[in-house]
Amino acid sequence: MTKRLTVAIVLTVAVIAALGGAAFGAYTAWNEPEAEAQQLRWANVTVSIPPQSDIHYGRLTSAPQAAAQGVTGPVLVLTTGGDKSLVVIDAETGQVIHDDVLADERAAFDAVLGTVEVVQAQLAGGPAAGPDAPWPYGTTLPTTPRRMEGQISYLEPDPASGIAAGPMYRYGSDGPSVVVRFYNTRSVRLVDAETGELFEDLAMHPDDRDAFDRLLAEVRVVSR
Repeated sequence: MTKRLTVAIVLTVAVIAALGGAAFGAYTAWNEPEAEAQQLRWANVTVSIPPQSDIHYGRLTSAPQAAAQGVTGPVLVLTTGGDKSLVVIDAETGQVIHDDVLADERAAFDAVLGTVEVVQAQLAGGPAAGPDAPWPYGTTLPTTPRRMEGQISYLEPDPASGIAAGPMYRYGSDGPSVVVRFYNTRSVRLVDAETGELFEDLAMHPDDRDAFDRLLAEVRVVSR
């Protein structure tokens, strides 16, 4: 198991604990030191997390703190994990709908919250889809290592693209199987982790199809 995956699993537990024992939908979070600020997008919202920050993020389809405020859509979670600070942001409007931050972490969170922007004009298929946009909307492939799952490797989307990726278990009549899920808040593509082929599109917005096709084109079947 890689260090990155180990850290992600630890953060999974931390974020779920912070959310009160339940996380709705999948999310992406990790805390490897970054040489540059981490730019990320989820739905209509962008945010920047500085390098070496203790603040981690989660991209969810919902959260109990949001549902309690009548917000049932996607949310962006910022947390330092466990029973520490937690902020939940409406990923469609940019509104902070839950803010429970420790006093000694207030300044760090305020600095990150000050970078939150609503960028509806830059959704997938809009201006951000030009050749100079970050992967996967442009033509330049990332230099980060390929992720491994099952018998395939794949390129992880830049968090600034608003698209996430990760393994998901499916349970059928022949037992459990693993697929890799590429998804944003309106499109979901499942790729077979054994063959590298398209398994199923659970949802696909027309403006997302080209970007998701490029992600699929970079999936490779590997020999361990």
